[in-house]
Amino acid sequence: MRPVLAAVIWIVLIGGLTLYMNTREAVKLPEGFKVSQASGTYSLELTTTFALEPDPFALRTTADEPEALVVKLNGKELLRIADKVEAGRPIRIDPVPEVHDGANELYVEASPPVDSALRSYAIRIQIMGTHQEVLDRTIWSEHGMKIAASVPFCIEPQQRKEEHGHGR
Repeated sequence: MRPVLAAVIWIVLIGGLTLYMNTREAVKLPEGFKVSQASGTYSLELTTTFALEPDPFALRTTADEPEALVVKLNGKELLRIADKVEAGRPIRIDPVPEVHDGANELYVEASPPVDSALRSYAIRIQIMGTHQEVLDRTIWSEHGMKIAASVPFCIEPQQRKEEHGHGR
């Protein structure tokens, strides 16, 4: 009886967790909800204090090379670099697609050199709009750790600016 009870408990716990994990990603937006493209053009500039190198310890699940830098905006990949990049060289994406009115999220993942594991590193992230700076933030790493961070930012819809007289 005990083995049967243990099997039932295991099936309920693991089955419930599996069901939760599979349905969690399938969240749908409510009907009538539209994500509107932000007006204007935006550019993104990343500057690192360290040389970017592919992560030699990365788990390889495909034939692709491990990346040195990955940049995603709102879950969509903007940039993937698998080559070495020297320190201090700005990496620019112009124009940045898929910037929405309202809340946005930028994800940056960068691999520092393995040979200098006792240092802290930084990445400066700048997002510039047509007429204004949207974001200027610096992300720091722990000693020798890979930088992986999400940076939220907000784009105010153009209609609100015009209603208040700021858009002219």
